[in-house]
Amino acid sequence: MPVLANIGNITEHKGNGQLIRQAGTFNTNLAFGIESFDDIRTANGRLAITFDDDTSLRLTEHSKIIIDEFVYDANPSNSKMAITFAQGTARFATGALGRVPKENIFIRTPTATIAIRGTDFTTTVDELGRSL
Repeated sequence: MPVLANIGNITEHKGNGQLIRQAGTFNTNLAFGIESFDDIRTANGRLAITFDDDTSLRLTEHSKIIIDEFVYDANPSNSKMAITFAQGTARFATGALGRVPKENIFIRTPTATIAIRGTDFTTTVDELGRSL
């Protein structure tokens, strides 16, 4: 089983959360490394992830996301990010990804794909999968 490189870390952590990856299920904690394909769930906790390019993703209680892909390259056209946001509330603020072609960034919810037009936004997906 190949080991994936860290693409970021948990930089804020309060309460309980879990991270599921091919190697198993882990309780999250401060400084925990994030990899592509990680499934992150906050339960009754909150956490923030800072990616290698300084993009930040803040999750509230009962949130669930999957990091489908994250590639950061000094050449912005080679960088990309894809996240599936299944439930909860998340605030997304781009770092160097703000210079990446917008077609290289995908935020998917059960009912929509969010087109990135700015560098800071918040989105909510309720327990029925509706994007608010």
